[in-house]
Amino acid sequence: MLQRSPGAPVDLREKSLYLAARILELTGKVPGGYGYRSAVEALDSGRAWKAFEKILQAQGARAIPPEARFRAEFPSPADGRIRAIHCWHMARVAKHAGAPAHASAGVRLLRTVGDVVSRGEPLFEIHAQSEAQLSFALEYARSRSDLVSFGF
Repeated sequence: MLQRSPGAPVDLREKSLYLAARILELTGKVPGGYGYRSAVEALDSGRAWKAFEKILQAQGARAIPPEARFRAEFPSPADGRIRAIHCWHMARVAKHAGAPAHASAGVRLLRTVGDVVSRGEPLFEIHAQSEAQLSFALEYARSRSDLVSFGF
């Protein structure tokens, strides 16, 4: 979000800006009603990222984890609007892929609740350190018909 990645979720950006706006106003850094505008300016100018980098350096920043050696996209089993993504099952997919033992293992969501998808369109990407873990995670995901709920 702070790096202004083009693929960053819009809903996360808006929620972050709303929370930052409230903090700026509640702490008196900006007058009431100006927090959102100030937060947008800080984010869009790169000032927020620079401030975050200073915090990371002060705390002893950790290295960015390496890329996972194996990846696979999980396709939508149906057409429709995503009504729910069941986090407990998604966490199990990540665990089968090797998370949290391997920092690069896990799940990257490509779609979110409210998105309209077509059958076969990628919903998420599984990252794993071995073919076996990737296969195990995919098998688990396929076995959970309630992993993602659809409707209109």
